[in-house]
Amino acid sequence: MTLDPVKQWTLVCGGLVAHADGVLDGSECERLMGLLEAADGVDGDEYGAWMSAIGSPARLEELLEVLEPPDGEHHRELLEGAWVMAVVDGVRTPEEGAMIERLAARLGVEPVQLEYWRDAWTVAEREFATTVATVLGFVLGGGAPVLERERAAVRDALWATPCEQALRDELIARAMAPTTRDEAARDLGSLGRSRRIAAMQRCVDAARRSADPAAAKARHLDVAWAVSVPAQSVERWFA
Repeated sequence: MTLDPVKQWTLVCGGLVAHADGVLDGSECERLMGLLEAADGVDGDEYGAWMSAIGSPARLEELLEVLEPPDGEHHRELLEGAWVMAVVDGVRTPEEGAMIERLAARLGVEPVQLEYWRDAWTVAEREFATTVATVLGFVLGGGAPVLERERAAVRDALWATPCEQALRDELIARAMAPTTRDEAARDLGSLGRSRRIAAMQRCVDAARRSADPAAAKARHLDVAWAVSVPAQSVERWFA
């Protein structure tokens, strides 16, 4: 296989977690396909082989046994990817948790280290999803309650944001409530730059679908300026 070893492990870890509860749903399939599409340098035959592999738990198990574990510097990112895969359908199951523990053991990660990482991922996951909800509230409402007819756009944006469904339900209510630019900028400012940009990108489709797309875009640009995200980036996202 010509695919980079870390990307091979990314696909194997993600695939095994997606299959762990015995149900491969549409959101999990979509994420696996996205991971494969993002892998550069895969020719037609290898692409087909990986397509077949990610649909087969047995083949993924075979690959797990034969692939050489990557360097330790990649372990956290691989396991975090598996952690995100477990919640793309809104629910982390015990089977998915057990699979992540198996993957950690195969990589040589100690249980106490995995537990420390999981605690950090849980905090970061909630922080990111909460920020998306806050930004949605400002971009769509501009300080007033978001219109009920925009609830579907809010729900879709939060569904695309990895977190437990119970939290999504809470955050839909948060996003529909009046939100100021200062509140949105405060939450964005608590994130690192890459996650701040990702949170703002997550709100673009909802802004496009809003009752007043021009006003929503203007508010998006306003909060972007407040947190030092270039206007050119926002214009590119909306193009």
